[in-house]
Amino acid sequence: LVVVQFFASIALIIGTVVIYKQISFMKNKDLGYDRQNVAVLSIDGNLHEEQRAAFHHQLDQIKGVQGYSISTMSLVNRSRSTSAVQWEGKGDNNEILFEVGGVDYGFLTTMQMTLKEGRDFSKTRATDTTAVILNEEAVKRMQIDNPVGKVIEMYDEREPFKIIGVVEDFHYTSAKNTVEPLLLFIDPEFRSSGDQFFVKINPDQTMPTLQALEQAWDNFFPDEVFEYRFLEQSHQNLYRGEEQIGDLAKWFSVLAILISCLGLLGLVTYAVARRSKEIGVRKVLGASISQIFLLVSKEFVILIAIAFIIAVVPTWYFMHQWLQNFAYRIELGAGVFLYTGLFTLLLGWLTVSVQSIRAARTHPAEVLKYE
Repeated sequence: LVVVQFFASIALIIGTVVIYKQISFMKNKDLGYDRQNVAVLSIDGNLHEEQRAAFHHQLDQIKGVQGYSISTMSLVNRSRSTSAVQWEGKGDNNEILFEVGGVDYGFLTTMQMTLKEGRDFSKTRATDTTAVILNEEAVKRMQIDNPVGKVIEMYDEREPFKIIGVVEDFHYTSAKNTVEPLLLFIDPEFRSSGDQFFVKINPDQTMPTLQALEQAWDNFFPDEVFEYRFLEQSHQNLYRGEEQIGDLAKWFSVLAILISCLGLLGLVTYAVARRSKEIGVRKVLGASISQIFLLVSKEFVILIAIAFIIAVVPTWYFMHQWLQNFAYRIELGAGVFLYTGLFTLLLGWLTVSVQSIRAARTHPAEVLKYE
């Protein structure tokens, strides 16, 4: 009974620790851009170039705005993709599905993304409306050397695009997924209701800046409700399912440990009652409190150790399989198992010690007076 109960407890504790470590790893992983203090506004109507310029001018007057840009990507979920991309040297079997992101000028700067090669889009270069920036994964999969300056064709009805830069890989979906090939281009007009307006806000002026943003929004979109969310919170919400699993495992662990310790306490009480006369005789013959304590507790501590040894292999296997669902994951090292084992042994030892010490401190006359 002790072995089975503590087997379940140890397995649940290890599972809970691994789940929370993986969630923490994903939440704190470097996504390739700065997601802190970024407010995201959803655009539900047309925002033509003239409107955009006027809106940008008003945003420039807001002191707490450190940067802004529009994108068809939410940086949380996938937006749109295409495999209709051609380039010189493309092999017949090299079909690549590109994530396609329409962006406004200043997108890379606002999100603090890193250019590895080439340059960013520029308003002063009219040709940048037919320019693209690839991520590192796209260049790798395309198998092209020195990509800056080369030309690709995208969609049959549009003219060729020139590669002007390569941006460091960044996550445009959850960190549970690998970074896939990405292609960024300047979108002249944003018309989709899914387009996102990103505003980088000074953390010391958050509320005044949001109030000024709302006023500017009402001037340009009087018929639309001003709604925003913070990009950081959106990323935290991506792992809500894993957090719920972790919470369930945590409470099941607490319940299993409580039941195990209560069961262990009952068994120790029963064992002490059965061996009360033996303990009394040993004390009369000179046994110390520590010797009596070890006599009573060692067999139960050994059972807990056996439960730990049995639990290690299946728990490692199932948690290893669970971690395979994540493209980026923690290492399932020995530390989690070792600390869980020590914690469980200590908890079991403390539970046993309650009755063991009481039995060891009982005066022999109280149990031998009727003999």
